[in-house]
Amino acid sequence: MSIAGTQDYQKQSSIVRRADGSLSFANVTRLALVLPPELTSAIFAFCLPESEFVEPDPSAAPLLLLRVCRRWRDIALSTPALWASLHINLEWFYGCKAVDVLFCDWISRSGRMPLSIKIFDDYGVAEGTSLDESQLERVLRMLGRHSAQWQNIRFSVYAEHLLCLFPVDGKFPRLRNFSVESTGDTYVGWKPLPGYPPRILRDAHTLREINLAVVPWPDLQFPWQSLEVYTADNMSMFDCLNVLRDGISIMRCSFSLMPRLPQKITPLPPITSLRDLTLIEAMCDSAARHCLMPILENLTLPSLKHLALKFQSPSSDLRLIETAPFVSFVTRSSLQLESLTVCLMPASDRDFLRCLESVPSLINLQLQLDDHTSAFLNRLTSDSRFLPGLKTLHVANFSTSEFNAPYSEEMLAMMSSRWNPPEGSSKLEVFRFTHGGTQVLTTALESHSTYSSLQAEGMELVFEGFDSWVSRPESWWMDDD
Repeated sequence: MSIAGTQDYQKQSSIVRRADGSLSFANVTRLALVLPPELTSAIFAFCLPESEFVEPDPSAAPLLLLRVCRRWRDIALSTPALWASLHINLEWFYGCKAVDVLFCDWISRSGRMPLSIKIFDDYGVAEGTSLDESQLERVLRMLGRHSAQWQNIRFSVYAEHLLCLFPVDGKFPRLRNFSVESTGDTYVGWKPLPGYPPRILRDAHTLREINLAVVPWPDLQFPWQSLEVYTADNMSMFDCLNVLRDGISIMRCSFSLMPRLPQKITPLPPITSLRDLTLIEAMCDSAARHCLMPILENLTLPSLKHLALKFQSPSSDLRLIETAPFVSFVTRSSLQLESLTVCLMPASDRDFLRCLESVPSLINLQLQLDDHTSAFLNRLTSDSRFLPGLKTLHVANFSTSEFNAPYSEEMLAMMSSRWNPPEGSSKLEVFRFTHGGTQVLTTALESHSTYSSLQAEGMELVFEGFDSWVSRPESWWMDDD
């Protein structure tokens, strides 16, 4: 199959890739096949960065394509798909002139394409510079005028800027992913800022995923029948249960819960759509009781496969929680959990182990422990009926008080027994331990003959001190400061 085209001598600047991976120009004059604009446009789309949101960069597409030759420039400017994704770093609005022209032109070139927009402030600005509010407002208002094209949205801006982004008469017929975080002093005494709440999102019938962090508008309305993922911060127990009641199609939820005045709570009927639930205590002190167990007390989730419970670090002025609601929740829901994450559960050893006993179907387990490590390891070693299907285990313990020789022996005994289980139990294939001590513990374990033998036989073992884990690429645990 041949492609029709014309031939002509052209003075061009070809894009070449250097040895270090960067792109540069090489001037050439050659007899070149001139491809049809439609085909050239399609090829240009493959030149875009692989990132979800494209940040303007003169050395990368699409801006780079404008500098090769006049013909490429004309084709690139008339290809809306090249301009349908944009990452706006607010750093650009600190001291840069005419940056609003760059972003507004970019948005205009997108035509009627669905838009993926990220606005983010990395706070990495030089001292003495201030945010150019007039330029930023012009860009935000233009984005608001294109709300009918929004598809994948991730905004992290000051609360007052949200009012520029959401036009009162805006429509969102293409919106699928909606993530909004308001930064700065959004709340004063827990009173939301005045302004227009985007209730019209209830008509965004293609909306599938919502992520709300410190959003200053109460009583947001959404198209509950289409939502599949819901994440929100600063929720009360009452609000959390309302979302689960109304979101009849939600499959994954994550709630960060704040203490509120007691409200009358009615248990929900069984929810069959939810597969993944994360509950996080955003705050807990002597005046505000733990709120995760009361949530479970009012839920029945027969289809749940993944559960995460993240408590605030227990302190001396807090009583230990009652874990009976967890066991009742598991029994009532007839759960067949596959993965469980528990962080800093303020319970006795007996009650903590009883919670784990109630979910024998577990395959993957992540635990952040302060006080239960020895009891947990000993139970795994001595009782093959305890978590018989466990294949992957990650334990994080940032307390240094337990790191001694007997503790290391307990860990090695557990690893050995779970690698060679009796018939009917699964083999522990992966064991990962993250600790807050020095490399002494890691070195002592890795030099042990049992460790070497298990590793040689195929068990995946990872031991890491907190110092080597500063970046936290898998920080599923709670900060324990």
